[in-house]
Amino acid sequence: MGGSSSASVKVKVEYFQMANALPGIREEYFTLGSPAQFSQLLAAVVDEHPVISGMMPSMLVLVDGVVATADTPLKNGDEVDLIPAITGG
Repeated sequence: MGGSSSASVKVKVEYFQMANALPGIREEYFTLGSPAQFSQLLAAVVDEHPVISGMMPSMLVLVDGVVATADTPLKNGDEVDLIPAITGG
């Protein structure tokens, strides 16, 4: 069914300052169906790393350096940065 052209979107996810939550993991690649939105990627990331679910409400998310929302479209080769909020005292 369908053509042989790219029906998927491969994106790189970089995890910043998450050594405690994700020991040994700084980046990963995820492949999603096309068209893809950030919300789909988030579901895949949380499925792979459930600990991130609780961190998401305060996390800064960038897609190719621009702040992302749930409906931000993703294209093949995008880089997604997940950066937890830094709390100071």
